[in-house]
Amino acid sequence: MNPIADAIRAHIAETGKSMRALSLELGQGEKFIADILSGKSKRPTPEALERLSEKIGVDLRALPVNRQITVADMIERLRKDPPTDWSASRIRGTISALGWYAKNSSAAGPEHTILDRPSMRSFLSGTTAAAQGVEPNSFSTYASHLRDVADLVARTGRPLQIRDVTGPWRQAYDQMSEHGFTEWDKGLAGPFLAWCSGQGIGIRDVVPETFQSYLNMRLTSGKLTASEAKHRKVAMEVHRLWNRLATQDAYRDLGMRAVASPFGDDRNRYGMPPELLEPLLAEFDRHVVPWVRGETAPDGTPVDVILDRLSPVQVTSGNCKLAQAKKYIGKSSRTGRKDREARLSAAGVLLSRAQWQYNTVRKARAGIKSLAMALWSQTGVVLESIEELTDPELAEAAATALDEMTDEEGIGSSYVESVLKKVKKLAGGYVGRSAEEVMAISSLISDFKPDFAGIAPRNRRKLQQLTPERIDRFLALSEEIVAEVNRQQKSRRSGGRKSRKRKSAEGNQPRFDADPAAQLEVALAHDIMLARAPRTANLLCIDLAHHVRRRADGGITIELPPDLTKTKMRLEIPLGTAQSKFFDAYVEHVRPALMTPVNAGNTHLFPARRSPHGHYTMLTKKLVDTVHHRVGMRIHPHLYRHIVGWIWLKEDPNALPAVQKLLGHKRLETTMQFYAELDETLTLQHWADQLERKSDERNSRVETKYRGRGKPAGDNSAAA
Repeated sequence: MNPIADAIRAHIAETGKSMRALSLELGQGEKFIADILSGKSKRPTPEALERLSEKIGVDLRALPVNRQITVADMIERLRKDPPTDWSASRIRGTISALGWYAKNSSAAGPEHTILDRPSMRSFLSGTTAAAQGVEPNSFSTYASHLRDVADLVARTGRPLQIRDVTGPWRQAYDQMSEHGFTEWDKGLAGPFLAWCSGQGIGIRDVVPETFQSYLNMRLTSGKLTASEAKHRKVAMEVHRLWNRLATQDAYRDLGMRAVASPFGDDRNRYGMPPELLEPLLAEFDRHVVPWVRGETAPDGTPVDVILDRLSPVQVTSGNCKLAQAKKYIGKSSRTGRKDREARLSAAGVLLSRAQWQYNTVRKARAGIKSLAMALWSQTGVVLESIEELTDPELAEAAATALDEMTDEEGIGSSYVESVLKKVKKLAGGYVGRSAEEVMAISSLISDFKPDFAGIAPRNRRKLQQLTPERIDRFLALSEEIVAEVNRQQKSRRSGGRKSRKRKSAEGNQPRFDADPAAQLEVALAHDIMLARAPRTANLLCIDLAHHVRRRADGGITIELPPDLTKTKMRLEIPLGTAQSKFFDAYVEHVRPALMTPVNAGNTHLFPARRSPHGHYTMLTKKLVDTVHHRVGMRIHPHLYRHIVGWIWLKEDPNALPAVQKLLGHKRLETTMQFYAELDETLTLQHWADQLERKSDERNSRVETKYRGRGKPAGDNSAAA
């Protein structure tokens, strides 16, 4: 399965040399060749591969890492030489899954069905248990076994890695640490730089399409368990890292230049020009990251330099043996270590417990960026340094702006609090602000700390604005949009000679311009949100090629696989009869008006406008703007889930289990936590309504009693 290993075996068979002898001839360890042939070593270093090529007379560097493997090949391997850590039942299940895959994915048969990630990914994401006529549990088991097979195929070889690379691309990687880039940055850059080298791309030849090609490669050979959205996110992060590298003089000397993004809708929601953020983020990357990782003092002095400045360990014992031992232990002794840590801490160096992990660094950078962008969008103020960011008054203004913006975006009520905690750490340790200023930031954290369990108070206040009239308008929003567009289309088709000619040429098929098509796109999104209240990411990722199923009754069901959902469970969104007809009409007549030569290949239900891939990012903003305009409430997309639950509970306070299933909560306790206060409020309201009905019934009986005695109807003064 490894062409390099096959070439070596052919050479050994021809010459009669042993694996050990060939290894020693190359100046390597005696197990060098054996490890390659057994698969333990997937690909030698470039230098070793060059010497091996000269020895056997074959350019091994030009060979691919692995060749195509068929279903039959894999079944034979599992029967004869299965992985040692696989149980017998796992082997049998995987062989069964391979047979099922060969039967249902193509008509070629096991001998000609190639096991490659693109085909397996397309098959698993493009079908469902119902479509294959199997039980959901059986389908999940088959999918799990096939993912194991994909990993097994990948282990027969490995892609080109940065350690295999020499020349300018390796130089670009090696000098990242020298210029303040983190290990996380290097881990992101390494695969891309190695891929560029393997493709024969020069540093000066990198263009926007290079990053799109890199994404296509990841979708082709990347982890099968990672979603397309995950691979796309990584490719976008690589592009942003490239442009950060291009700001360094050393990388510009290598020929690196910033390039535009090839990814559609790659913009920040605040509209802040990237160059305004550059000084703040550059300081974070070059100075803050080494400090929070414990590599430098706040002033940038490396820890090694600080240690060299510390006075050596003093040996005061009169015992020669003890003195010699202490001298030998030196700075590594327990007491010496405590003393050294105390002095490092006094110099402002963060010790292990206080350091940030790389994931924390990434989140902190994103949070600081959000603070700066939110402040700029609301006030026009640009934060240019960490010192400005940690000014209590500027921090308060930025936090307030971010809180308002996150309310619109539905990020979460604890987001601002978590970002401010990072700001507080930078204020006290990195910038060195006074105790009073740090205390002021602590007060800010308390102000933005959520003091609730379940629905945020601000969201609860939003729900309390849902009067019966607003509920009716909210539920009828899609119908109103469709009716208005139909009236516009009817007026356009009957308006004048030119329109009559166009109608004759087009027949009876409706034709939509971009504006009414965009309105109908919002209406369909509203229908889907009402049907199951999916999370925003799930609404936007719906793909016509993979996620839409026609039911036996002719209706539409949208099915999203577990890897795309928060709960890691399959999400089904069944549409009613009217909504299914609207869905079909949208796909056939409306969606084409949104397509252009740029996004012609896009298969998303709500396609990006400037890319053949991805969704229309601005759809959720247009949706909430439409709700605000037509219903009179300013909401954020995530509030749809609460609104649906609120409306149902308003009709039936005992509907919590049903609301749990509707919203896709794994546990009823989650639903109860979110709706406990609402449930109490609605129950009390129902009791008040019950009391009012009882009062009306009593008044009605009294009225009937007096009417029988000749008392004028409606006069209850005697009863008083």
